Amino acid sequence: MRGMAALVLMASFALVCPKSLAADNLVENGDFESGLDGWELFIGPEFRDAGAVATAETTREAAHESTAAAEVKTDLPIRYGISTTRKYLIPVEAGAKYRISGWVKLADGAEAQPGRAAIYIRLGLMQDQNKPTQDPQGNIHVGLKGQVVRTPDWNQLIVTKLPFDWTKIESEVEIPDGHSYVAIGLFVDRIKGAAYWDDIVFEKVSN
Repeated sequence: MRGMAALVLMASFALVCPKSLAADNLVENGDFESGLDGWELFIGPEFRDAGAVATAETTREAAHESTAAAEVKTDLPIRYGISTTRKYLIPVEAGAKYRISGWVKLADGAEAQPGRAAIYIRLGLMQDQNKPTQDPQGNIHVGLKGQVVRTPDWNQLIVTKLPFDWTKIESEVEIPDGHSYVAIGLFVDRIKGAAYWDDIVFEKVSN
């Protein structure tokens, strides 16, 4: 009977644990198992207005740990990526700390514009569901080395070595006062070729 109880306990843990762990992640479809549901293509306005083109889709040929990853690509060294749609803005608490993480790699053959290339996760700060941040410090960016910078210090995100193997971006951030939502952006800047993103996680770590 004792052995039977242990088996039942283990089975219950296996059934309950994955759901509870998944509930900690505030990003909907961060593993792209549901395609690009909740995500949309982003092209920097300065490049979009000049006619630049990029594409976004999911692929099962270059996943990190799950069976799918997001693939975003362009033939020009522009700023591009994907971001969560307005429908999937994430409620946050000002002053609280959150952990953001995700995995990224570039396809073979990707080329960077020297002295300008960057790969990062952006937390687009929102005062409410319809009003982007008015803070002169702008949004929060997390770079390949885990550095956290606001918009005026964007040049700290510039990289000299490109990640052709899966590389984890991760850091803790504090939500500035006056903000109630964030949008997650997965961006590549001044790099042409394909970028893959997977297993994006955003979780609250303290009040």
